[in-house]
Amino acid sequence: MSMDIGSNDSCLIEEFRKVGINGFGIEPSQQASKMDFERTIVVVNEFWSHKLSKRWSIMGKHRDFITATNVFAHVDNLNDFLLGVKEMLLPNGVFVVEVPYLVDLVQNNAFDTIYHEHLSYFLLKPLVKAFKQAGLKIFRVERYPIHCGTIRVYASKNAHEEHSSVKKILNLEKSLGMYEFKTYQSFALRVEKLRGEIVSMVWKAKLDGDVLAGYGASAKGISLLNYCGITKYSIKYVVDDTPAKQGKFMPGSGIEISDFSRFQKEKPDYILLFAWNFLKEMHDKIKGVGAKCIVPIPKVKVI
Repeated sequence: MSMDIGSNDSCLIEEFRKVGINGFGIEPSQQASKMDFERTIVVVNEFWSHKLSKRWSIMGKHRDFITATNVFAHVDNLNDFLLGVKEMLLPNGVFVVEVPYLVDLVQNNAFDTIYHEHLSYFLLKPLVKAFKQAGLKIFRVERYPIHCGTIRVYASKNAHEEHSSVKKILNLEKSLGMYEFKTYQSFALRVEKLRGEIVSMVWKAKLDGDVLAGYGASAKGISLLNYCGITKYSIKYVVDDTPAKQGKFMPGSGIEISDFSRFQKEKPDYILLFAWNFLKEMHDKIKGVGAKCIVPIPKVKVI
């Protein structure tokens, strides 16, 4: 039996079902919980905590497989979270965490992924320490390119032999100077330079009389716009495919959010891609619009 912490719309639970793994989700969003109820997926509408896990432990609701994908960075009390996982995990059980990886963030100049929802930015070494304090041992690590670079960490109550990937990633972090202050000083300088290049390109297009729009009303798009000081006076509108965002505005910059049909009607000259981590998908979708795409990160380029 499995449990997914931060199950959101339960898409992961649905995939588990397809291969015969039954389970339930933990999701504090009431809206997401209602969606899951309609699909007969059991979701507990609460925040995960050690207190909650102890209540379930008494009832014998232990699990052999617990997941937490792209939620760990949002947690303000990691020790309480992990103690709760340990409480619920069976002796041979496995806990899987997937988080954005700080190595990739720094190497790709991905400053726009730093925003209010993310309370922590992870390397493996501090994760090993945090898990150990809660009585859990990381025994395997995998890297994936999604979201500008992600690590997937496997942990247990010391029931599994340590894979060579753990030492390999720890050595990589040391060799890259990820625990040296100068690494982050260099990152800051690159980000400042990148901001100047983005602003220069936007202003040049505006002075040339070109129409600029944006694609993807993402959280990182908000960070980029506000850090660069780009407003509705430079970018006419932003298109997003999520109906709930359409008709609203980008916080700070005041840029209106529209649906995709606006691209087709108004034919902008340039489209700034805010969800650049999905570059191929976005570029393929807007080929017919006839606009040039500005990719802001990891370096500014026009395609």
